[in-house]
Amino acid sequence: KKDPTLSGKIKVQFTIQPSGRVSMARVIENTMRSPAVARCIESQVKRWRFPKPSGGDVTIAYPFFFKPSS
Repeated sequence: KKDPTLSGKIKVQFTIQPSGRVSMARVIENTMRSPAVARCIESQVKRWRFPKPSGGDVTIAYPFFFKPSS
C-alpha cells in the first residue's frame, strides 16, 4: 500500500519437515526495491503448514511475482 509501483520477483526457498511445518525459509532472489517486502514474505512462509510429506524433508524454491496496482 505504501508504494503501489513496486514490482518484481521474490523467490523463497523453504523446507517442509515430516510434521508439515516449515523449518527454514529464506529469500534466494529479490528483484524488487523493497527488502521489507522480502522479509515479510519470508516470515509468513515460516508460519505455513503443509500436509505431512512422505519420505522426509522437502525443500522447495517458489517465486512470488508482483506487478504494480492499477
